[in-house]
Amino acid sequence: AWPDAAVCAELPMTVRIQSGQIARGQIDLLIESADERVILDHKLGRKLLGSDGGDTLRQYAGQLATYSEMAANLKAVRTERTFLCVLSTGELLQTAQ
Repeated sequence: AWPDAAVCAELPMTVRIQSGQIARGQIDLLIESADERVILDHKLGRKLLGSDGGDTLRQYAGQLATYSEMAANLKAVRTERTFLCVLSTGELLQTAQ
């Protein structure tokens, strides 16, 4: 899907975000192509909080938003997508854009 993309796994980051705070985290998987950035965060939970994954997405929305802001410091891209990958069920949940 991203033949010319840079792929970074377990990328540690420390960045001053827009609020002025220092954010530290580790992005599980970052894929960057010339025009798109994809962030995947792996979760090991045995069960989703809601049947459609909505509760799970809301629970981690802040964390993914911070990762997006941190990754934005790497380079500018046209689009960005963030996903939760629930390893116990194999589900891939995309956050709202």
